[in-house]
Amino acid sequence: MRRLFIPTSEVESDLIIIDGSDAHYLLNVLRIEEKEEIIIFDGKGTEYLVEINKTSKTQVEGLIKDTYFVGQDTEVQVTLIQSIAKGDKMDYIIQKCTEIGVGKIIPIITERTIVKLDAKKKKERKDRWQKIATEAAKQSKRVIVPEVTEILTLEELIKKLDNTEKTLILWEDENKTKMKEYLKKQESIENINIIIGPEGGLSEAEVNKLQEKGAIAASLGSRILRTETAGLVALTIVLYELGELG
Repeated sequence: MRRLFIPTSEVESDLIIIDGSDAHYLLNVLRIEEKEEIIIFDGKGTEYLVEINKTSKTQVEGLIKDTYFVGQDTEVQVTLIQSIAKGDKMDYIIQKCTEIGVGKIIPIITERTIVKLDAKKKKERKDRWQKIATEAAKQSKRVIVPEVTEILTLEELIKKLDNTEKTLILWEDENKTKMKEYLKKQESIENINIIIGPEGGLSEAEVNKLQEKGAIAASLGSRILRTETAGLVALTIVLYELGELG
């Protein structure tokens, strides 16, 4: 059945009004007709069965016939803390990590981050990335849309990190702790943060600062992965090892 994302704030009664690009998609791409049913999800764990009861050239009106609270689509909340990558790599990272099951994405600026953004461009990028996450959640039939937060510096991130949560730094210079071994030793994990460096990697000083906050440096193995690959691999390993994939 066709699925559409509408924020919770726009679901105020049994009657739903759809306009803008979503209406265009329903009317001109899907050729939706009256009496057809669609699924609307709010990105917070609730789905609605909606029957189309009226259409115009620019608007679709639907009536909620049933409501389903699905809740979280993974029991483990994984937050990807991703150093901003150049070009369109961030688009790819956000799209694919959303499809796999990431819970939240925090873009960060580190010492070796190549991309330079002013305040206006930071907001534009955040809005763009949130839209990509929403579309990826819709395509992959997730009920949760991961939040893409504002862009933080490493110093701002460190202030926000909760040392009661498990935080892993994926670092190519770590040669003692393997990520998979670390996960197997944990009795239970409800929330975990994964930090990925930029194209040039995290500096030793940055890793030390994060470790002072309680983060653990870990390795994915002998191969050096690109920044746009490392997060996907790490997320997949976490969700697989904790029973959320496969």
